[in-house]
Amino acid sequence: MQAFHVRRADGAVFDEDNLVSHAGLVPLLELAEQTGLSRLLGEHVRFISVRCHP
Repeated sequence: MQAFHVRRADGAVFDEDNLVSHAGLVPLLELAEQTGLSRLLGEHVRFISVRCHP
């Protein structure tokens, strides 16, 4: 038995370039806010700026 997989020409079409790639960020960011991630980051993480000299 031989199976053939053919890609169909008709498929999903998106008119917004960023629609699919950013779709997962909204629920992730909402979950982060609900669980207090912003507060934890503020309490335990410090961001510093480092300048590199050539």
